[in-house]
Amino acid sequence: MAVLSALTLRKKILDSSGLNLVDLMDPIFALQKDTDIIIKLSKKHEELTAQHKPQLTVPYTIWVHTLRSVSNPVIRTLGRQMWKELSRGFKYIEKNREIYQTIYGNEPVSELAGQFPIGLDPSDVKTVDNDKKDNLFSYEKEKKLMKYIYLHKKGLITKEALTNLQVELLSK
Repeated sequence: MAVLSALTLRKKILDSSGLNLVDLMDPIFALQKDTDIIIKLSKKHEELTAQHKPQLTVPYTIWVHTLRSVSNPVIRTLGRQMWKELSRGFKYIEKNREIYQTIYGNEPVSELAGQFPIGLDPSDVKTVDNDKKDNLFSYEKEKKLMKYIYLHKKGLITKEALTNLQVELLSK
């Protein structure tokens, strides 16, 4: 249901974006086209939460986290892990179309079922059963990356050095 609702919201946003064509399946490009899209989706999420409609917040949550993860290399892995979890529901999409209509009151869209947003393909992401060593390594990598960003903000390393350190660290 989560994937089906996310795909339907994506199509609704794409159709309503007119000539600006904001497609959430290409999240980096979507952020370039509409720099306030995370804020807009977050506000809609808050509205639905205030109206006590948690079932309607799901697709907004998915796309907000997707957009945030591609805009921040530190949490990109988390976005890929989220999509790996969501991919478990791909095989149930067609079976849940009728339930979707009952809950959401509109026709679901499943045309891109089985696909991932560009940059978030989780094919090489380990399952949630990662051993503690891998999780610790990932945490240490993120911690080191944050230290590099801090050093750059303080003017202690150049933008070029920061980029080189990020590439080196993320390629390990």
